[in-house]
Amino acid sequence: MPNAPASTAAKPIPGVRLAMRHHHPQLLDTQRTSRTKRQKCDVHLATIDLDLGFKVKREVGKMLIGEFAAMVGLPGQTIRFYERKGLLPCPRREPNGYRSYDGSTAARVQFIRSAQSAGLTLGEIRGIIELRDHGDAPCSHVASLLDRKLADVHARQRELSALKSDLEHLLQRSRRLQPGDCPETAICHILTPP
Repeated sequence: MPNAPASTAAKPIPGVRLAMRHHHPQLLDTQRTSRTKRQKCDVHLATIDLDLGFKVKREVGKMLIGEFAAMVGLPGQTIRFYERKGLLPCPRREPNGYRSYDGSTAARVQFIRSAQSAGLTLGEIRGIIELRDHGDAPCSHVASLLDRKLADVHARQRELSALKSDLEHLLQRSRRLQPGDCPETAICHILTPP
């Protein structure tokens, strides 16, 4: 795929500048504290939907973890944590040992974030990813997980409703009782059954 012009990129990531050099691989400049690292990158155009209400088009090639983390909006530690938990594939390593990411990993991060917002645990998300990685469509499994989550929400709503009633009763009781009538042995007679 030919290199796309850098002008197709949406909002630039702070500290990252892409520049075209006579149709050669682009140079990616990344500000790191007081020094600038330069790294040659083979770049292709990717569209990444971060499920935040907008799409980001930017030049994506080989990225180090800090650049990738900035692109997906997560700390680098979270990316490493996802790798350790088996949610993200192990990244390719550069000859210098640095992790190298590409745009395909961003889609998986987006899926993880969407699944978390639906109330799924990281273990449940890993199970879904494993089904997909083994070539199975995990949709029926996801539907059953979501069905259980919804049942849990309904149960929690009932518990919260009962708690609300208890709290309202205790507040009514607190308005009837006088602090001066509270015996020392009761600690607080609002919470002591009559």
